Amino acid sequence: MYVDDPTRAAYDDDAEMAAHFDRIHQYAGIDFSEIGLFVDDLFPAAEGVEYLATGMDYLTVVRVFLGDEGLLLSLDPDADVARVVDAVDAALDADLGSAGDSLGAATF
Repeated sequence: MYVDDPTRAAYDDDAEMAAHFDRIHQYAGIDFSEIGLFVDDLFPAAEGVEYLATGMDYLTVVRVFLGDEGLLLSLDPDADVARVVDAVDAALDADLGSAGDSLGAATF
């Protein structure tokens, strides 16, 4: 896991940071449930969801999906999310997206 200096500085120590990240990862299954809702119910023409982004005042959290696995990215609030996702796609050389049907097997 790569953590930049400003993020690391937000925590008293590595243990506090790891505990916070563990708490975030406990909610990964919610994303896969939401993907199922989007693909199965709201937009059935879609084959899957490649990423979800949540913009906040101080950061943008992006979850990039690869089947039943995902990557959690923390970006500057003004980052070009689509460009970052394209770079991840190119670096991984994998088909991005999840249909949300693998909720129980989600690993982040």
